[in-house]
Amino acid sequence: MRNNFGPTVVIAAMLAVLTAPASWAADAAMQKAAKERHENFHHLGDAFEGIEKEAKKRKPDMTAAQKFAADIDRLAQAQSTWFPVGSGPDDGIKTKAKAEVWTKPAEFQAIHERFLREAAKLKDVAAGVDAQALAAQVETTGQTCSDCHIGFRKKGGLLSLFGD
Repeated sequence: MRNNFGPTVVIAAMLAVLTAPASWAADAAMQKAAKERHENFHHLGDAFEGIEKEAKKRKPDMTAAQKFAADIDRLAQAQSTWFPVGSGPDDGIKTKAKAEVWTKPAEFQAIHERFLREAAKLKDVAAGVDAQALAAQVETTGQTCSDCHIGFRKKGGLLSLFGD
């Protein structure tokens, strides 16, 4: 008895080999996006930690605060590019972002826009000399971070120490 599946198996194998690299490239690109997102959030966290330390001082170094605030504002502006479609947990990507980032984009965008406003205000306040205003704006900006973490970030990790 002759097996007629030979050509079909060969064609299926060839198609799998030819299409797999495209799938692997897409997966690699999304893994890279998630890794870059993670790194960017570490930079944002470092900047926020720095400005928070300055804001707690009786006489903050406003030059240092300005640098941290500028970093926060710059990263906030770039943040909208950190969540490309295909880089979420529903796509098999290891991430602390909840699926809601992609399934509730209007809500996520609204919180991001609030963060953008508060980061810009923080940058403006840091350009001044009022330590109390700096402390107040650091707290307000930090609250926008917390609000986003509640709805759009899985619990755990370093940020969970701050009420996440």
